[in-house]
Amino acid sequence: MIRNLGAVLTVLARQEAREADMHADIDAWHAPGECHHLVARREARRERTARKRAEALARRPMRVIRREASRRGLPLHGPRWQGLVGRLMRNLP
Repeated sequence: MIRNLGAVLTVLARQEAREADMHADIDAWHAPGECHHLVARREARRERTARKRAEALARRPMRVIRREASRRGLPLHGPRWQGLVGRLMRNLP
């Protein structure tokens, strides 16, 4: 059991919200398609960093985090997860 699952999921959701926010900004600025490529180019690295931070916070591997989140009714990348990410996007600093 992961006691601080909320904090762990917040780390992952915040990273996903930042990625979506960057792409939304590019769309809003009507920037060329190369800009999306430049943002996506480092997306894997930022995602890996967030995953490692979440694993360190939970002291468990990512598969255990996913399983525990699913057991508690918040599977990653489900509709409730997207709602959490959406709320974080509105409240980004």
